[in-house]
Amino acid sequence: MSAVSKRNDQTTARAAFSRREIIKIIGALGLPTLSLGCGDPNAQAQPQPRPDAGAPPDAQAARARYRDNVAALMDVLIPAERDARGAVTSPGALEAGAEQVLELANLVHLLRGQGLLPPLPASFTDGLDGFDGALRALVNADLDVLAFAQAPLTPFRRLAREQMERAVQAGFDDPLRRPVFELVRTACFVAYLGAVTSDVGLRAIGYDPFEDFAGGVYVSGYPRRRADGSMDDYTYNRAPAATPGDDLSGVLDADGELR
Repeated sequence: MSAVSKRNDQTTARAAFSRREIIKIIGALGLPTLSLGCGDPNAQAQPQPRPDAGAPPDAQAARARYRDNVAALMDVLIPAERDARGAVTSPGALEAGAEQVLELANLVHLLRGQGLLPPLPASFTDGLDGFDGALRALVNADLDVLAFAQAPLTPFRRLAREQMERAVQAGFDDPLRRPVFELVRTACFVAYLGAVTSDVGLRAIGYDPFEDFAGGVYVSGYPRRRADGSMDDYTYNRAPAATPGDDLSGVLDADGELR
């Protein structure tokens, strides 16, 4: 698709849905109320600091090559770690496929499958054609407005990392912008922790890779052979760790089996 066609599509999307309509749709879905973590919900809104915030200019330039502001926002919410040359050393939301998840048809389907959303009438979902483009156009425009306070006439995706983080925090602090920013954050966490398009997010937080991701098989059973050739004897010869103060003698026999 040409750049002109893309601009025309975005213009159509803006005309189809106003900000008020987009927020009403998000509210009807219940998406802003989803809790994908623990603790203070206000603390969840904080963008995550990057460990390489002081990286050399070449890494900063590599980070600036996002296709649009929404992609840059996702990399602020769950950032990838990069080396001095800008190469990814630990994946973030973009590498986990958050952009694909943000498409409303995908996101609603995934959240319904996880029991986080009730079934929606066809009359509701059939009226959402063009919503994804309108949402993306709205977030792109809002991020540029927020970026202006950090560096006038500079697109959000071209800001320095610290400026990006301040702009994103300002977006979460604004009650008119917060719902759409929360929707983007929801897509990021669903992609990263839900192994929707890849398991890179789960692997980054310490889980083993899927034995067969395409087939939807995380592990076919134990014991299994690890990549180094050793056996992962998960189900045998491991005494349970007692919670301090608990007496397991009434639950387990001398061999560690349930009574």
